[in-house]
Amino acid sequence: MTSKFPATSATADILVVDDMPANLKILMGMLSSAGCRVRPVTSGALALQTAREAPPDLILLDVQMPGMDGYEVCRELKRDPRLASIPVIFLSAFSDPASKVEAFATGGVDYVCKPFSVEEVLARVGTQLRLLREQQALRRSYERLRELEQLREGLVNLVVRDLRPPLLALGAFLPALKAEVWTGLAPGYRSSLDESIKVVPQLVNLVNAVQDVSNPEALRPEP
Repeated sequence: MTSKFPATSATADILVVDDMPANLKILMGMLSSAGCRVRPVTSGALALQTAREAPPDLILLDVQMPGMDGYEVCRELKRDPRLASIPVIFLSAFSDPASKVEAFATGGVDYVCKPFSVEEVLARVGTQLRLLREQQALRRSYERLRELEQLREGLVNLVVRDLRPPLLALGAFLPALKAEVWTGLAPGYRSSLDESIKVVPQLVNLVNAVQDVSNPEALRPEP
């Protein structure tokens, strides 16, 4: 019985390549019923043209086709940077180990022997679509981390650039101020001024530490 894939895999765009119309009809029916968008083509040349025009999420690729066979199609896909990451599942009437080894050597991710069952094809396709969605989620997480890292670097640069000059100026000004007005200050103000003079170098050290942590190269000793 045909069932839908999990939500993360449904609505996937799948390119199905087979020179036999009967096989295409079966594959289109089962994948469409599972919630996928299916694009059928009947030759390797059409498969490459279609994939280049609009890269699919996954390709089901027949091995034995006139003109350009599935292995050659897969090699061409892997040579194209835009298409190289698309998972390819081979469909073949050959069940010998050599055929399967060649399929994986050309870049295929799975191999289904004909005659195939609906359940097997859906299981193999579902597995690859889940892996694809996980890879896409991981890529988005990495991109988000890069954005956060750039934001952190910007904040660090802002802190160092905008806080260091006034802190250094304050560190020079407060001792001079103490020398000028100390005798006329009440005890409470004297205590506050002394505390401020102590705190400023600590703040300068903190800003320096932030800069050092943001630039590990600066911590490396010179050769």
